Amino acid sequence: MNFQAEFELLLRSRYSIIYIQTREEERVENAITESAKKQGKGRQRGEGKRQKEKK
Repeated sequence: MNFQAEFELLLRSRYSIIYIQTREEERVENAITESAKKQGKGRQRGEGKRQKEKK
């Protein structure tokens, strides 16, 4: 199982903490972003905060 598939499995399993040790931070950030988009949860930083302020 590759990293992307394993990470998505962990997300679907709803683990509260996922610890990733790596020297390739940018690569992991991109994989996390892609996984979030696939699950329909991709959003920009701070977007949730702005939505709460509008209510």
